[in-house]
Amino acid sequence: MGNVPTTLGNDRYVGTEQITSLSTAKSLALPDNARSAVLIPETQGVRIAFDGTTPTSADPLLYAGQDLTVTTREDLANVRLIEEAASATVKVLYFG
Repeated sequence: MGNVPTTLGNDRYVGTEQITSLSTAKSLALPDNARSAVLIPETQGVRIAFDGTTPTSADPLLYAGQDLTVTTREDLANVRLIEEAASATVKVLYFG
């Protein structure tokens, strides 16, 4: 995975998640102590919604290799991801 940052702002690294099979919308498996996260699409772009609904083509597109920092637990709990193209995977680094 390369170098994992040990902090994000005042939060410390608390875990990693690899999300696959994104042909249907997926939510995050939040560790109990996670307060923020960095989402990194690795192989294909993914659509992301922050309101708990299934993402559509109108929602933001994260390109492979582009990262997104989510800084509140409420937003993390509402994140939904779906692939833009087949075989997308997303790595999530959690901080708390």
